[in-house]
Amino acid sequence: MRSTQHHPRSSFDTAGSSGSFRAPFAIDRTATDRQAVVQVCGELDAASAPRLATALADDAVEHRDVLLDLDGTTFIDSAGIRVLVQSMWDLREAGGSLRLTTASAMAENILGITGILDVLKEPAP
Repeated sequence: MRSTQHHPRSSFDTAGSSGSFRAPFAIDRTATDRQAVVQVCGELDAASAPRLATALADDAVEHRDVLLDLDGTTFIDSAGIRVLVQSMWDLREAGGSLRLTTASAMAENILGITGILDVLKEPAP
Protein backbone atom coordinates (compact mmCIF):
# COMPACT_ATOMS: atom_id res chain seq x y z
CA MET A 1 0.00 0.00 0.00
CA ARG A 2 1.37 3.42 -0.83
CA SER A 3 0.39 6.81 0.48
CA THR A 4 1.21 10.22 -0.94
CA GLN A 5 0.46 13.71 0.26
CA HIS A 6 0.30 16.90 -1.78
CA HIS A 7 0.57 20.16 0.16
CA PRO A 8 0.44 23.78 -0.96
CA ARG A 9 3.44 26.10 -1.08
CA SER A 10 1.88 28.31 1.58
CA SER A 11 -1.33 28.60 3.55
CA PHE A 12 -1.12 32.38 3.45
CA ASP A 13 -2.30 34.07 0.27
CA THR A 14 -0.45 37.35 -0.13
CA ALA A 15 -1.79 38.14 -3.60
CA GLY A 16 -4.26 40.67 -2.21
CA SER A 17 -3.21 43.87 -0.48
CA SER A 18 -4.86 42.72 2.73
CA GLY A 19 -3.01 39.37 2.69
CA SER A 20 -6.17 37.30 3.24
CA PHE A 21 -5.85 33.91 4.95
CA ARG A 22 -6.64 30.79 2.90
CA ALA A 23 -7.26 27.39 4.37
CA PRO A 24 -4.36 25.04 3.52
CA PHE A 25 -5.11 22.67 0.65
CA ALA A 26 -4.00 19.07 0.95
CA ILE A 27 -4.66 15.79 -0.79
CA ASP A 28 -3.99 12.59 1.12
CA ARG A 29 -4.05 9.57 -1.16
CA THR A 30 -3.73 5.94 -0.12
CA ALA A 31 -3.77 3.33 -2.88
CA THR A 32 -3.79 -0.43 -3.30
CA ASP A 33 -3.81 -2.36 -6.58
CA ARG A 34 -7.53 -1.79 -7.30
CA GLN A 35 -8.66 1.00 -4.98
CA ALA A 36 -7.58 4.44 -3.82
CA VAL A 37 -8.89 6.60 -1.02
CA VAL A 38 -8.47 10.29 -1.77
CA GLN A 39 -9.04 12.77 1.05
CA VAL A 40 -9.29 16.45 0.08
CA CYS A 41 -8.90 19.19 2.70
CA GLY A 42 -9.19 22.94 2.24
CA GLU A 43 -10.44 24.96 -0.70
CA LEU A 44 -10.99 23.14 -4.00
CA ASP A 45 -10.80 26.02 -6.44
CA ALA A 46 -9.07 27.15 -9.65
CA ALA A 47 -5.71 27.23 -7.86
CA SER A 48 -5.92 23.76 -6.31
CA ALA A 49 -8.13 21.84 -8.79
CA PRO A 50 -5.22 20.92 -11.11
CA ARG A 51 -3.48 19.09 -8.22
CA LEU A 52 -6.61 17.01 -7.61
CA ALA A 53 -6.96 16.37 -11.35
CA THR A 54 -3.39 15.03 -11.45
CA ALA A 55 -3.95 12.75 -8.45
CA LEU A 56 -7.18 11.35 -9.92
CA ALA A 57 -5.61 10.94 -13.38
CA ASP A 58 -2.99 8.66 -11.82
CA ASP A 59 -5.82 6.45 -10.58
CA ALA A 60 -7.46 6.40 -14.03
CA VAL A 61 -4.19 5.15 -15.54
CA GLU A 62 -4.12 2.38 -12.93
CA HIS A 63 -7.84 1.53 -13.54
CA ARG A 64 -8.65 2.06 -9.88
CA ASP A 65 -11.88 2.61 -8.04
CA VAL A 66 -11.55 5.85 -6.09
CA LEU A 67 -13.32 6.56 -2.80
CA LEU A 68 -13.46 10.34 -2.38
CA ASP A 69 -13.54 11.95 1.07
CA LEU A 70 -14.46 15.66 1.01
CA ASP A 71 -15.12 15.91 4.75
CA GLY A 72 -12.32 18.46 5.18
CA THR A 73 -13.24 20.50 2.11
CA THR A 74 -14.15 24.07 2.99
CA PHE A 75 -15.00 25.47 -0.46
CA ILE A 76 -15.65 24.22 -4.01
CA ASP A 77 -15.88 26.45 -7.07
CA SER A 78 -16.70 25.61 -10.69
CA ALA A 79 -13.10 24.53 -11.41
CA GLY A 80 -13.33 21.98 -8.59
CA ILE A 81 -16.68 20.72 -9.82
CA ARG A 82 -15.30 20.40 -13.36
CA VAL A 83 -12.39 18.27 -12.08
CA LEU A 84 -14.76 16.00 -10.13
CA VAL A 85 -17.07 15.45 -13.11
CA GLN A 86 -14.25 15.02 -15.66
CA SER A 87 -12.40 12.64 -13.34
CA MET A 88 -15.55 10.61 -12.77
CA TRP A 89 -15.94 10.12 -16.55
CA ASP A 90 -12.22 9.46 -17.11
CA LEU A 91 -12.17 6.83 -14.36
CA ARG A 92 -15.29 5.14 -15.73
CA GLU A 93 -13.84 5.13 -19.24
CA ALA A 94 -10.66 3.51 -17.88
CA GLY A 95 -12.62 0.79 -16.06
CA GLY A 96 -12.55 2.40 -12.61
CA SER A 97 -14.98 4.59 -10.70
CA LEU A 98 -15.21 7.68 -8.51
CA ARG A 99 -17.52 7.52 -5.50
CA LEU A 100 -18.06 10.12 -2.80
CA THR A 101 -17.96 8.53 0.64
CA THR A 102 -18.12 11.57 2.95
CA ALA A 103 -18.44 15.32 2.49
CA SER A 104 -18.53 18.42 4.65
CA ALA A 105 -21.90 20.17 4.89
CA MET A 106 -20.61 22.89 2.57
CA ALA A 107 -19.32 20.42 -0.02
CA GLU A 108 -22.53 18.41 0.11
CA ASN A 109 -24.59 21.57 -0.33
CA ILE A 110 -22.60 22.76 -3.38
CA LEU A 111 -22.62 19.31 -4.99
CA GLY A 112 -26.37 19.03 -4.32
CA ILE A 113 -27.09 22.43 -5.89
CA THR A 114 -25.10 21.50 -9.00
CA GLY A 115 -26.90 18.16 -9.30
CA ILE A 116 -23.86 15.90 -9.07
CA LEU A 117 -24.13 14.81 -5.44
CA ASP A 118 -26.32 11.80 -6.21
CA VAL A 119 -24.18 10.85 -9.20
CA LEU A 120 -21.02 10.85 -7.09
CA LYS A 121 -22.65 8.89 -4.25
CA GLU A 122 -23.94 6.12 -6.51
CA PRO A 123 -21.70 3.29 -7.59
CA ALA A 124 -20.71 3.33 -11.27
CA PRO A 125 -23.15 1.52 -13.58
